[in-house]
Amino acid sequence: MILTIESEPLLASSPHFTIPIRFETRERIGLRALAAGRIETIAMPLRLKNYDAIPDSNMAETLSQFNTSNWALLAAHRDGTRVGGAIVAFDTPAMDLLEGRSDIATLLDIRVAPSAQGTGIGRRLFAAAEAWSRQVGAKILTIETQDINVSACRFYHAAGCTVRTIREHAYPGLDEHQIIWQRVL
Repeated sequence: MILTIESEPLLASSPHFTIPIRFETRERIGLRALAAGRIETIAMPLRLKNYDAIPDSNMAETLSQFNTSNWALLAAHRDGTRVGGAIVAFDTPAMDLLEGRSDIATLLDIRVAPSAQGTGIGRRLFAAAEAWSRQVGAKILTIETQDINVSACRFYHAAGCTVRTIREHAYPGLDEHQIIWQRVL
């Protein structure tokens, strides 16, 4: 099987958005352990998180809120079939995650088709996001996730990311905490 990752036009109608970005969890990351650089989990009731169904979290809708001329959609295809993708933003002054800086890129959205998860596609997409970020001059790649997205936290930790910021109760009305990871490039 051949996996290719190529840049594609970033459009709200992109097939990228047909890949679901949701998960079920019965655990969350322990914030104290995370602040100390460790991944530990705490049990919680079953929760289903569907990012595409949350207002202001739907990436296709987010595109209309920003100038995306400095963004990239990196699409992963295995034997000609779309199996994942990543959206990376750079030099977008209105975006809080970029802190008004021109040396930070942020990985806004990474998806792997459910049938292709666990096959290394996420790692390849992350590496492509790092390479694209370096190419545009970024020195740091940031990634936002939440304490209830344990698999994402484990993924970024294993990829060599460190915690940049933990914001408790960052999402009004949700029992979730924001975690901003960073990878120095």
